[in-house]
Amino acid sequence: MATGTSAFAIRELEDLFVPVLRNCVNMIGLKKIHAHILKLSLSQSNFLVTKMVDFCDNSGDMEYASLLFKQVVEPNGFLYNAMIRAYTHNNRYTIAITQYKQMLTNPQAENPILPDKFTFPFVIKSCAGLSCHFLGQQVHAQVWYARIGCYADALDAFRRMQEVGIEPDDISIVSVLPACAQLGALEVGKWIHMYADKKGFSRDDSKSFSKDIFWILELLALHHDSTDDMIEDAHEDIS
Repeated sequence: MATGTSAFAIRELEDLFVPVLRNCVNMIGLKKIHAHILKLSLSQSNFLVTKMVDFCDNSGDMEYASLLFKQVVEPNGFLYNAMIRAYTHNNRYTIAITQYKQMLTNPQAENPILPDKFTFPFVIKSCAGLSCHFLGQQVHAQVWYARIGCYADALDAFRRMQEVGIEPDDISIVSVLPACAQLGALEVGKWIHMYADKKGFSRDDSKSFSKDIFWILELLALHHDSTDDMIEDAHEDIS
C-alpha cells in the first residue's frame, strides 16, 4: 500500500469500495473496480482482495481469484480462508488443499497464520471430494488443536493423535510447531526433528519444511541451553 498513507485514510478508502463491490454484477465490472483499486495503491489490502475473491467465487472465475491472491505479498487468514472456500465451492479440491498447506508453511512469521473454524469445513469437504479419507483424518485431528492461542491443547491433542494410531503428516507437524515454540517443548521438538528425518520430510524437495524444524529448535534453545547439539544436527540437514 502507498507509503505515508495513514491507516485511517486507507480504511476510509476501503470503505468507499464496499458498496461498489456489493453492486457489481459481473466480472467485467469487477475488473474495472480492480483497476481503480490499483490506481489508489490499495492492491495490498487484504480486506478488498478478500471481497473481490468472494465475487470471483460466486462468478466461478478462479483464474482471476488466483491472480488477485498472488499479488498480495502478505495474505492474512481471511484471504486464505476466502481462497480455500472459493476453490472448494468450484470443485477445485486439489488446489484448495494445496492452498491450505501453503497457509500452514510459515510458522516462523511474527504472527503465524493458523486455520480456524472457517477453514476446516471446506478443507474437509475438499478431502471428501477427492475421496482422500486419510487426509481427511489428518485434518480432523488438526481440528482438535488448531484453536488460536491454545498451545497446551495443541500439544495434548498432538500426543492423543498418535495414541489413537493416526500418524502425523507434514501438515500436522507444521501445525503444531508454533505450540512447541511458545511452550518451549524440548522433547516434542526433538521428536519432531527425528520423525521428520525418518519420514523424509527434511530431505531434498522438502527443504522449507526442514528450515521450519531448524527454526523451532532455535526457539527451543532460548529456553534450554542443552539443545546446542540438536540445533547443529538440524542445521546440517538444511545446509
